[in-house]
Amino acid sequence: MKQISNLKKLEKIAPSSTSESSHSLLKSKKTYSKNVSSAIPQEKFQNFIIPSRFREGEEYVLTHQKREDDSIYTFRHVIPYIHVYDQSVENYEGRMIGKPFKEAYCSEYGIDENTFSRMCIMGVITLNHQPILTRQKQFQKLKEGDSFQVKDIRMDRPVKHFDQLEIIYENEDFVVVTKPDGVCVHPIRRYHKNSLFYMMEHEYDQHFGNNLHCKTIHRLDRQTSGVLIVGKTPKGVNLFQKQFKGQHINKQYIAKVHGIIHENSVFEINDPIVCIQPWDGLYKSIPNREKELEYRELCKKNRVNFEPKSSITKFQVLLRNEQENTTTLLCTPITGRTHQIREHLSGQGFPIIGEEVSMTKIDPEYSEKRIDTGTEIWKYKLDLFEKYGLDSPQVAMQALQDTVYGRSFSIPQDLCLFSFRYQVGPFDFQSSLFAPEFLKRDWNEICHILKRPNKKR
Repeated sequence: MKQISNLKKLEKIAPSSTSESSHSLLKSKKTYSKNVSSAIPQEKFQNFIIPSRFREGEEYVLTHQKREDDSIYTFRHVIPYIHVYDQSVENYEGRMIGKPFKEAYCSEYGIDENTFSRMCIMGVITLNHQPILTRQKQFQKLKEGDSFQVKDIRMDRPVKHFDQLEIIYENEDFVVVTKPDGVCVHPIRRYHKNSLFYMMEHEYDQHFGNNLHCKTIHRLDRQTSGVLIVGKTPKGVNLFQKQFKGQHINKQYIAKVHGIIHENSVFEINDPIVCIQPWDGLYKSIPNREKELEYRELCKKNRVNFEPKSSITKFQVLLRNEQENTTTLLCTPITGRTHQIREHLSGQGFPIIGEEVSMTKIDPEYSEKRIDTGTEIWKYKLDLFEKYGLDSPQVAMQALQDTVYGRSFSIPQDLCLFSFRYQVGPFDFQSSLFAPEFLKRDWNEICHILKRPNKKR
C-alpha cells in the first residue's frame, strides 16, 4: 500500500458556507483588506448561462469523432491565417540580449540554423523592421530596444468545442465565469483564437458588448475547469491582484486521483517544484534527494536553470472508491506554483486522473526533439510561402486541408481537477450551474460533505 511521504497532518480544512445556497454571499468572520470590503459592492450572485454566437466557417471549423463509449467528441479548429507578430527582445527575460540574433532565435524557438537562414532570405523574418540579407546581419548581437518581426501561418491547436458559458458574478470592473476544461485562459503561441479570452471578446459580445478587453487576474491550467476571475477594467485587475499577491484569497479545488489515500485527517505536501521542460510546460515536484539529483541533471541537459520553488498544498479526503481504486480530494493550495496540485499528488504516487503523458513523462531527448519539431513545422510553412507567395490566401486554405480535414485527432481524457471555490473579501465565488463530468455522479454527496459542521471524521 502506497503511503504519502513527508506527511504533515493538520487541522481539518474549513468546510463551505453553511448557508442554504451554496453560492450565496458569505458573512465572513475573517479579516480582509479594508480596500476589498469597501471597493466590492455587496451584491448577490447572478449565476446564469449565456450562449455564444459561434458560426462555423467564419474563423473556425468543427470535426467530430467517436469516443470508445460511442459518445461524440467535437473539436474546434481555427482556420489557419497569416499573422505578423512583433516581439521585443526584452520580452524574453534577458535570454536574447547580448547574443547573436541567429543563435538567440534558434535557441528560443527550437529551429536549426539553416531554417533560420531560409526565413531571412525569403523575408519571413526581419530585425527592427529591416530585411536580413547578409550573414553579418544574422549574427548581429541583440541589445535593449531591438525587436524582430515574423510573418507566420498561425495554426492553433484544436480544443474541445463549447458554445455557452456560466456567469457566476459580474459588475462593471470584473466578471467571474466557469472556465470549460481544455481551453487556455489567454492567448498564447499555440492557442490564440482557441483561448477563452478571445472567445469571450468575439463570441459573447451580445452579452458583454463590443468593448470587452479581458485582463488577466489569475490563471487556470488549460485542462482545469472551474471558477475564473476575469478583469474588465484596470480597477478590477488591481483590486484582485493585491489580494493574490498578499495571499488573501482562499482557493479550493476538487481532484480525483488514481489510488486510495487512507489519511483521515487533513494533510500537507510541501515538496518544492521545478520546471524541467519549459517549452512543454513540464514541472515536477521534488519529494526526495534522489529526484532532486535526477531533475538537476535533466535541467542541465535541457539548458534550463535548476530553480526549485517552495510549494505547499493542503488536502482532505472527501470520497474513496475501492472498486475504482480512486480517491476524491479537496485541495487547498497555499502557494501558487504552476501545476502545483497536479505535481504534488503525482510526485507522491497519486496522479490526477486524465493527466496527459506529455505533462507527466520526462523526455530525456527533449532538447533534440524540440529542435527537430520546430524545424519541421517551419519547413512546411516556408514551402507553402514559396509555392503560393507570402501574402496569398491560398496559403491558409492549403494549411487547413493539410492540418484538419482528412485527419483524426487524439481525444484527450478529461482532467479530473475542478476549481471549485474562490473566497476573497465578502465574496464566496462558486460554480453552481456547472459540474464537470467526473463529479456529476457524486456531486450531491460532495456538497453535503463540504457543508458538514467542522467535526473530526
